[in-house]
Amino acid sequence: MTHPRPIRKLAPLLALLWLWHLAIACDNSEGSRLPPLDNDNHQNANNSGNNSNSNNDNSGNNDNNNVDDRPPGNVTADTSFNLSGDVRSQCSNGQPYVPFGSTQRQYAAGSALPDLSFSRMSENVAAFYDTWKAKYLGNSSACGNDRYFVNAILDNRISVSEGHGYGMLIMAYMAGHEPSAQQYFDGMVRYYQDHPSGINSALMSWAQNSSCNNVDGNASATDGDMDMAYALLLAHKQWGSSGAINYLQLGERMVDAIMADEVSHDGRWLLLGDWVSTGAKYDATRPSDFMPGHMATFELLKGDGAWRTLRNGTYNVMAQFQNQYAANSGLFPDFMVNISGTPAPAAASFHESPNDGNYYYNACRVPWRLATDYLTTGNNTSRDLLARINYFIRQKTGEVPSDIAVGYRLDGAAIETSYTSWAFIAPFGPGAMVNAGNQHWINTVWNHLVSNKWEEAYYEDTIKLLSMIVMSGNWWAPQDIDC
Repeated sequence: MTHPRPIRKLAPLLALLWLWHLAIACDNSEGSRLPPLDNDNHQNANNSGNNSNSNNDNSGNNDNNNVDDRPPGNVTADTSFNLSGDVRSQCSNGQPYVPFGSTQRQYAAGSALPDLSFSRMSENVAAFYDTWKAKYLGNSSACGNDRYFVNAILDNRISVSEGHGYGMLIMAYMAGHEPSAQQYFDGMVRYYQDHPSGINSALMSWAQNSSCNNVDGNASATDGDMDMAYALLLAHKQWGSSGAINYLQLGERMVDAIMADEVSHDGRWLLLGDWVSTGAKYDATRPSDFMPGHMATFELLKGDGAWRTLRNGTYNVMAQFQNQYAANSGLFPDFMVNISGTPAPAAASFHESPNDGNYYYNACRVPWRLATDYLTTGNNTSRDLLARINYFIRQKTGEVPSDIAVGYRLDGAAIETSYTSWAFIAPFGPGAMVNAGNQHWINTVWNHLVSNKWEEAYYEDTIKLLSMIVMSGNWWAPQDIDC
């Protein structure tokens, strides 16, 4: 069975939008390619008067832009790392227990946030969330009452499970700013329950059309299921499970289903979905599905060794691949193959596009996924995997976010440079946060995100919003919350 995911087909439109964006920027900012920055405390607190550390988008030429000229060495997975925390305890009976913008999270030692006040960054995130919600939060009479989804607007699809997972994460994190967050979240849960995979009913069928019917095969996609399971555990901490929906019970059911049907038989890597059981697609994985922060929470939830085995197995696969195929760039491809042997980049059009073996529209999420692991657990493997990526992108762009290409080959060659995209820019922000030595680059990426208002499509704008939640200090893990 084949189970394709949507190929991004917006390149011509995005190129035109990007050229228009640059033209407007040149008109509005003398001597600069970009619009003026949001000017609320955008200088480093330790930098006074001379603006020598000014965080504008041309800061790649700044004398204070010190990029380490020594590339990181090989990565060795830390499989002895131990976790702690309580995922199951209930903290709330309906009211948000962790309201958005109420408390800046304390991320792992050695990490850094943008040099801005927490309140200001939270305001920036809230403003973009309001724009995102107006554009992408969907409901339809065809889908039934009190059903909500993220309107993906991809060909004939109104919803894909990938976006559904994103939407559930966003509502759990934005509760407190969004007064109807629980209503929307519960509507998304009901929508998920209305569209079970035909293979494992605890997982979600990956796509629906405008008539709210499943399309493209009634089976799952792993990334959406991982995010939905994690979001349900966030909801348990945020609102408690004593109401109409038992979030903890549903979340655990989904976690068990992922382990049963979306993990290799030896428990060492994630499959592409529950539809994969044999052949070349079985011996493959999508690196952007590797969410070690989620896996850490699932490990604490279950209290057994299966999720630890999976997390460590995937760390080993990622480290082995990066050391062999991306020693200079650190980048991962959209798909990897031969996972049971020596992991390698997929061939062109292995599953989705001619760029399946390159850093493209799937793999662009890897820096964000690895960053949320280190920031919430402190596991050095994710930090170390990001070291090469951070070194590469800072060197490649001179710390100018608008010079980030749409895709790279594993040797670091750019794929598309006539326009750029939030899907590629935004995740490098959280990725940089794992090391305070990236402070100037962290500031520059954040300023670029908040000072440029142009919008793209569901996928790109949603990745931007999720990255901003992390960068603002509003991302937390269920086990972080003490009741």
